Amino acid sequence: MDNPYQDSENQSPGQSPQSENNFLILQPLTIEYLREIAKWARLLGILGLVCIGLGLIFLVLAGISMGSLSDAKYGKGMPQFTAIFMTIPSFLITLIYIYPIWCLYKFGNNLKVAIDIKDSLYLENAFNYLKKHYRFIGILIFVLIGIYILMVVGFLIAFFSGTMANL
Repeated sequence: MDNPYQDSENQSPGQSPQSENNFLILQPLTIEYLREIAKWARLLGILGLVCIGLGLIFLVLAGISMGSLSDAKYGKGMPQFTAIFMTIPSFLITLIYIYPIWCLYKFGNNLKVAIDIKDSLYLENAFNYLKKHYRFIGILIFVLIGIYILMVVGFLIAFFSGTMANL
């Protein structure tokens, strides 16, 4: 008995022998799942963008207040470089998260439109945004793992050089 999923000579790759075209038929339950996914993606995108906006406002206010603490009349206050050292990296990290959250929001919007008007181009665009979201998060995770490895190596070097200095 032949394998029904094996490629034949007159069949294009990725096409099952039962179908003559490249259409994917979505069942009503699948469409409802996608509709719910679109709602959650849009909600998480909006909440993420609002939180990023509030975080940026908070960081600007924190930077201003830390800058004024460095000019405190009473006591030494906070050194200016400490305020900059704490504010700028946090600001950059917050800015980095705008892109994946925006892609998640665009995925939800395009998926909703694709379902509402039954347009495959919007569906394709939606999944393109989801791909971008996951690719960015994946790369970010690898970068963070690399930074953690460098931190562990740096800690071990500092630890062993300190131990050797005390011998």
